[in-house]
Amino acid sequence: MSRAATVYQEAAASPTFTSATLFHETVHVHVTQPDLKTGKTRAWTKTYGETPSFATPLPSDAIVSLCPDGTRMLVFTNPSPSIPGTKHATIEEWCPDGFVRTIVGPDDVGVPFGSVHPVGSTFGCLEWTAPHHECVSPPCLLFCAESKVSVTPSTTPWHGHEGDPSDSASAKMDEFAWRESWGEGHTEIVLPKLFVLNLESGSVQSALRPEILSSWSLGKGCWVTSVSEQESPKILFTAWPPGQRLGVKYCTNRPSQVFFSALGSDVLPTFVAGTTTFAAKAPIVTPAGDAVLYLLTKVGGPHCQSAKLVSRSWPPRMAWNSDAPKVIVDHGLLYGVELTSSMCWLDHHTLVLQTQHHSKSVLLEVKVKPPADPHPESDSHRILDSDPGLGIGDGSFRLLASGDGCIVAAFSNPSTKPVLLHWNMRTQNWKMLSRLQKVAIEHRILNLADSGHGRGEAILYTPPAVEGLPEASRPLIVWPHGGPHSMTDYVYNPYVASFVALGFVVVAPNYVGSAGYGDEPIIELASGNVGTLDVADVNGAADAVVAAELCSPTDIVAFGGSHGGFLTAHLSAQFPKRYKATVIRNPVIDIASMVGSSDIPSWCWTEVGLHYTPGAVPGGTELKKMHDASPLSRVDRVCAPSLVLIGLQDVRVPVSQGFLWHNALRARGVQTKVRTYPDDRHPLSSTKCAADVFVHSVAWFQEHLQGERSLLGPIVWVRVSDELQSSQLWPARIVPSSQNDTHSATRTVELFGDESQLTDVPLSDILDFAPHLSSHRDLVAEGAASGRPTFEIAVRLAEVALGVVASH
Repeated sequence: MSRAATVYQEAAASPTFTSATLFHETVHVHVTQPDLKTGKTRAWTKTYGETPSFATPLPSDAIVSLCPDGTRMLVFTNPSPSIPGTKHATIEEWCPDGFVRTIVGPDDVGVPFGSVHPVGSTFGCLEWTAPHHECVSPPCLLFCAESKVSVTPSTTPWHGHEGDPSDSASAKMDEFAWRESWGEGHTEIVLPKLFVLNLESGSVQSALRPEILSSWSLGKGCWVTSVSEQESPKILFTAWPPGQRLGVKYCTNRPSQVFFSALGSDVLPTFVAGTTTFAAKAPIVTPAGDAVLYLLTKVGGPHCQSAKLVSRSWPPRMAWNSDAPKVIVDHGLLYGVELTSSMCWLDHHTLVLQTQHHSKSVLLEVKVKPPADPHPESDSHRILDSDPGLGIGDGSFRLLASGDGCIVAAFSNPSTKPVLLHWNMRTQNWKMLSRLQKVAIEHRILNLADSGHGRGEAILYTPPAVEGLPEASRPLIVWPHGGPHSMTDYVYNPYVASFVALGFVVVAPNYVGSAGYGDEPIIELASGNVGTLDVADVNGAADAVVAAELCSPTDIVAFGGSHGGFLTAHLSAQFPKRYKATVIRNPVIDIASMVGSSDIPSWCWTEVGLHYTPGAVPGGTELKKMHDASPLSRVDRVCAPSLVLIGLQDVRVPVSQGFLWHNALRARGVQTKVRTYPDDRHPLSSTKCAADVFVHSVAWFQEHLQGERSLLGPIVWVRVSDELQSSQLWPARIVPSSQNDTHSATRTVELFGDESQLTDVPLSDILDFAPHLSSHRDLVAEGAASGRPTFEIAVRLAEVALGVVASH
């Protein structure tokens, strides 16, 4: 277990570029990275340009926004978790010379907002007025935050009900009143609203009067270019209607509408788009100010179907409901798209969007012609090459910013940790801004149909080949993604990197119904085929790897969460002799028993082919269909030991589901174990929890794999340097002690590899042995044995075990 922890610590030490602001050739980025030693997430900002800056630390939950001219930066820090809306975020202003002032302090009264919602979240936006907004001066920032409330004692004969007279900006809330949240990942979001910060005065006011759309949730807004300086500034925004709230995170099929309104107007906002059939969201305005663009997604049905991008002329030439929108990108191409003015405009008539396309996240360039263009078919789009041409192969992009003909994106693939890239429209070339970090993983995308083993694709990850170690002897982890209408992306993943470093082969199938392959497979799977078509594809991916003789056909385990846990449990039930052990995280076990307690009851109906209406109560026929599609219906066939990992704050998949599986297996004599995480939700993604999940998953797999294989086996990595001071990792084998003296502190290591490649390497100059070890070691050249160089390593026995990275 020590070895697994050390490997994961090294793999998880990779940056996540969360946001960026682009100023011509200068890029300001916000970065986060887990710190396993403290169990926290570190955050910082950094500027890349002619003279890159040192990183500046920030609170881990800070939200950063730069003024359009780059001279000032706002830092929002949300309060610690509490009753939604009862505490407010602080706002600080910084400049290149340092701290300027606190605009909103933690103890200020009369603050109208609570926690601020970041860009990229369901409701969040941070939109500055642009220079051409003459009527909005000085600069103002439109942002989304929780509406402020003041908790008052319950009204009873022995308690008064006076409230807090000092906080007149807050709505009053009874301490025991239930306030419906927006579900998993949004349990602290109850009533988001839009606010405007005046940077000069430091004042913050509601964008709309409190009585306007008072029970609607508001977000995803932008400024609209005014026709004249005499007009009040206007905004476009997204509004989610009141009523029963279904979980909205990961679910694009919830109803929403787009409106526009003057700031602070006492007139109802003007309706723009959105019906009971199609949800409208995320409006933006062209840089020329001549059109409004927004996304349309289908209401109801499977979650995460594709969106289409449409536009309408601005100012409107007629009533909004009479002016048919123009489709720019139709359904079937846009999955998981974030539409934000500050991120998307490459130039005045070119958008850049990030979308999921097959097994990759790609950048889509969209030409948007003026509304008056007589040739609407001239709108076009193309997917940018997934290989940036920097010698690091193809992979996936995460769009961070664009403008002035430039793009800033984070790029990674399974063997490349996230790296910051800059693209110039004029040169059509990418350049690397941050440090390149590579890991030893071989990877490729398998077409399952071509191999005759199912549909869709699968990403295959393997350790580097080692001479003398047959590829067909390596254990295989089958890892289906959740959703089911999401996808496994062709990116760097610390879990995958760690599994592979420990000698596992990993296959991650994008089975039928995954996002990025058009809507038809999504609808097909959600027509009563969950538990059959998806299971067949996932098991087919294992067939493909076994057929290629890249893993052991007898050492196969499965690992998955949410719907991936549903599939992992199904694999153990439908193929009981194949899978030797399973690890399932917050799994769906019995759809019928979660329909009344999940934040997305619609999912329980839709995925088994039933039509959902709000408030629907399933009868015997519906419940039987849900149960029959679930792994619990086949639990009698399971014999694989199962580790169940449960986040106790999960509201998407009730925690009872994991315990249901554990208890059912235990009653049938199947080995099972539960680990719970009191503060974690559905993804089990907090820094401390993620590390614990990995370490205990590895231990569980190793305990139940056949034979003598062990992650504490005889293969190590030795780092060897050459005369140019570059270094290379070489696989090596620990030679067993002839005296079998368990107290001996000496071991011999034999290097594997092509001897012709080793002849020019001064083997006496070994830089490091398993670089994650402590310094208690002494490497001494001993000479050649059996035609291969060997080394005697004086280390404590525990450190020898830590150095092992694969099994013999």
